[in-house]
Amino acid sequence: MEIKLTKQDLVSLVLGTSPHYDVFENYRVKNAGNYIGGFKDEWQWDYSKVHLLSEAELYQLYRICKDSWASSKIEIFEKEHHNCPSCGLELKFDIYQNTINNLKT
Repeated sequence: MEIKLTKQDLVSLVLGTSPHYDVFENYRVKNAGNYIGGFKDEWQWDYSKVHLLSEAELYQLYRICKDSWASSKIEIFEKEHHNCPSCGLELKFDIYQNTINNLKT
């Protein structure tokens, strides 16, 4: 599927997401917003900086944010094993439980 996006569409995509903690220090992310710690614990975009980015930069920033969430180990595991013909349900469940337990440690 191909969708044509305007610059405002790209701005909306960026402002509608937030980066995962793992990429807070990425220079593109860091230059476009900041992390508010303490009681709020949230990412806050700097609207004026985001609006100054080119379409290519907005797209790159959006992909960094989107991919930062997709790179979590559980999501990667689910993508790799979803409908995997060589995995039985019980095996998948055991691996999934072990993955979750390993992430907690």
